[in-house]
Amino acid sequence: MEMNQWITLKRDADALKCLEILSKLPTYRWPPSYYALNYAMLRYGNDPKGFQGFVSQWLDKNAFDDRTPILMAQLGFSCFRDGQYDKALPIYETLRDKHRDDFRRLEPDAFGEGSGGHYERILFDLNQIYLKRGDMGKAESTKTELVNLLPESPFANILSGQDFSENQPDYQPPERAPYLLLRIFLVVAGLTMILWGLYLAWTKEKK
Repeated sequence: MEMNQWITLKRDADALKCLEILSKLPTYRWPPSYYALNYAMLRYGNDPKGFQGFVSQWLDKNAFDDRTPILMAQLGFSCFRDGQYDKALPIYETLRDKHRDDFRRLEPDAFGEGSGGHYERILFDLNQIYLKRGDMGKAESTKTELVNLLPESPFANILSGQDFSENQPDYQPPERAPYLLLRIFLVVAGLTMILWGLYLAWTKEKK
């Protein structure tokens, strides 16, 4: 039985056993963190604390693999949505400082088209955290990187007309409504990608 079926049946122990098996399959298949993210999103879709707890433990106990940056980014997104900015910040800063090239490799279409992917969201959320902390220099740096690296991003469009330099203390953040719509769009797009990946894995098993 598939991992998602065990989760649907609320048989968590069996789902975790399935995750363990999937994570130990030969290297030509998806790396372990891919299956960990699928499990976490299916199991804890409406439980951000549970999602964060599971992913944090997974990252502590398992080796870094090709898709670990995606798993880390999803953890950061969950913390940010939950208002846990102090937890999201070090995750985002690590991804920005050490793994930008990993996102280029994992999501070449986004970088090629100048929009999309996880990295644009990382930069935008970082920008918002720095603004909340009053660190205008870092806010300006993330805005500049986002606008230059992913100029077609809707997040870049939101920030492009803003000046976050040190001499702009009266900055007002963008309206929340457009940001919420963008978040909804990205969540839907992310779930679509995961379901497509599960379908591809299922078709490979059938062959």
